[in-house]
Amino acid sequence: MILLVTLVMLISLFSENSRAFERTVNGNTLDFVFDDGKILDTQTNSVWN
Repeated sequence: MILLVTLVMLISLFSENSRAFERTVNGNTLDFVFDDGKILDTQTNSVWN
């Protein structure tokens, strides 16, 4: 069995913080855009921080 995982990695330019998220929720792969300083899930328009 091969398991493929698609991650989103966020790295701050202003601090030493970074975060990683799994893009798959309930079998659906989320897509993101960076708009007006915010990270948005394009399917739900929810803001990620």
